[in-house]
Amino acid sequence: MSTKAGQLQTFVALLFGLLPLSSGLIPPKAAVRLAAASCTAALLLAAAYVPAILAHYGLIFGRPRKPDEEWRNPEPAEGWIVGIAVVFSVAACAAVIANPADFGPVLTGSEGAVSRCSIFL
Repeated sequence: MSTKAGQLQTFVALLFGLLPLSSGLIPPKAAVRLAAASCTAALLLAAAYVPAILAHYGLIFGRPRKPDEEWRNPEPAEGWIVGIAVVFSVAACAAVIANPADFGPVLTGSEGAVSRCSIFL
């Protein structure tokens, strides 16, 4: 399950973070807001990756395992960590999108792609 969380965070960052900024298909301010929201969600998923791996191998939130006991995938603690990370990621993404604050001036290039944004300076 931790590998799936890692794949999910990469997918979210690329599809909803980088693609809107580089494609020029949506208005620049909306692209910056979507990119900021998706990268926030991806960062939260990335932050949960290490604790989920540690829980998978029983190094944290684990119990001693008998030598003949099989591994479960996901381990209960690992599943909880990933589930909580997904919930917080979705909530943070919604909070960034719903935030009425302006992200600053967005300058577009000749093709409409975002070439500079004040939040990245």
